[in-house]
Amino acid sequence: MAKHHGMYGTRTYKSWSEMKFRCDHKNHSKSKIYNDISYCDEWKDFRNFYKDMGERPIGTSIDRIDGEKGYYKENCRWATD
Repeated sequence: MAKHHGMYGTRTYKSWSEMKFRCDHKNHSKSKIYNDISYCDEWKDFRNFYKDMGERPIGTSIDRIDGEKGYYKENCRWATD
């Protein structure tokens, strides 16, 4: 049985969920700019994403350091607009 992380509905979980949606639903109108963008296999599990990224600070969103590359630990950070 999978362990529950208790983070559903948090800012961090929402960012992870939206990142996955954008990458997994390439044909969705809001996701078309992400056609060539993916996320690492480890981040399929929220607990791994949380371990790498930590809690999302207020006023930030997930940002890819190099916008040409995908979502993975070394290429992501929490950033302000």
